[in-house]
Amino acid sequence: MTRQKFVKITLFCHKRADISDEEFHRYWAVEHPKEVKKCRPFMDRVWRYNQYHITPEMRKEAATIGGSTVLDYDGGAEFWVKDIEDWKAMIAAEGGLLTLVEDEAKFVQHPLDIMYGYEELIVGEEIPFNTKHRNQ
Repeated sequence: MTRQKFVKITLFCHKRADISDEEFHRYWAVEHPKEVKKCRPFMDRVWRYNQYHITPEMRKEAATIGGSTVLDYDGGAEFWVKDIEDWKAMIAAEGGLLTLVEDEAKFVQHPLDIMYGYEELIVGEEIPFNTKHRNQ
């Protein structure tokens, strides 16, 4: 087992009630990343950003597995940061999280639910932490 070098912040969301599932997933996957990539405080501090899209059909399929409760979210966003201080700095920075929250309001119902923790690598390869060759 190997504790990974990054910590993760995961935000779980519900779509706005007044938009379709298709529009929610399209906007989040296509339009929102354009705003994210323009947000310098975000791009300077977040090393990886993954979107976890969950459709109503997938929730129904998950319910057939049994033995667990299916979480009722439309999606989750996973952010890898060096530490919680980088996340807080991004939130506090001018042009930081506030600009992204304004865009989120177009497709996400607030408030969001959050998890914060670290990974213990059990299977697979470690992702190297190399600050000289960061891909954006």
